Amino acid sequence: MDHLIYDDEQLKDLDFIRTLNIQSLELVNCDNIVPKLQSSTIRQLQLINCNRLISVHSLQNYDLSNLEILTFCADKMGQTDQNLVSQILKYQKLSQLILIGQKINVNPLSQMVQLTYLSINDCGLCNIDALKSLSNLEELSLDWNNGVDITSLQHLTQLIILQLNYCNLISVDALRPLNKLKYLSIIKNSVVYIQPLLELNKLSALDARYNKIQDILSIQNHPSFQLFKIDFQEQPQQQLLKLAKMMMEINRPIVLQKQMNKLSRSLVLKHNILQQKIVEFLQKQYGDHVLLSTRVSLLLNIMNALEDCQ
Repeated sequence: MDHLIYDDEQLKDLDFIRTLNIQSLELVNCDNIVPKLQSSTIRQLQLINCNRLISVHSLQNYDLSNLEILTFCADKMGQTDQNLVSQILKYQKLSQLILIGQKINVNPLSQMVQLTYLSINDCGLCNIDALKSLSNLEELSLDWNNGVDITSLQHLTQLIILQLNYCNLISVDALRPLNKLKYLSIIKNSVVYIQPLLELNKLSALDARYNKIQDILSIQNHPSFQLFKIDFQEQPQQQLLKLAKMMMEINRPIVLQKQMNKLSRSLVLKHNILQQKIVEFLQKQYGDHVLLSTRVSLLLNIMNALEDCQ
């Protein structure tokens, strides 16, 4: 809803609306945004880049009792009410909450135990103790919260998907108890050891690009890894070749990424379908991103790698 025309007659018959998406409006509050809607029918509400929106108190004038998904996204931190979370506690059917670029007090989140999906990205968080009571959470994203303390995450044992990208983490020890975790992304942190993740038996995908990992070979002891992403720019070639061979032997893919001149291209190499001439051509034309899967070698030195990994 980029241009709002307020007309009672136009709005009175819109009681069928289930999703309301309001973007890039100069809103001060939410009075009269949905004056004629049967607001109890709304299941999903999105307020995106409404930078003058300083309060949602007027939403209380509407019956949003069936609201299930709520998104607040601002492109300027600090524009919204820090008490935003406490103002939406009344939405007891809310199962998904997305907050992006908000300067907020997250303590009231401890009462929203019904949440199964929570995304709090780029909100300047450090202390997230309030989250430890959210025992029903299955998906959590805390991207771009530089310096956030993830100790409290050990209590969220129902988590299946977890994103902690750009958080300046140095350790993943706190994640040991998350036995149901299947996907973990820790892009652009300072993690050195991933050994603690070997205890997560259901973890099948790990994106650990742009870290300082020193024990990449430990991943071979994990029982269920299906996908492993790591940058190879600073990794010893010998270790990478060993890792490639190991992943091929257990029939699991690995993604190795290297940035060059801020460009990234991708290639999928499968030894069982590539003939010699194709391999030679790819060797000359390779990009910065290579996917290793069943019987696939490193593009760093593709011919030697193929020979070593037979």
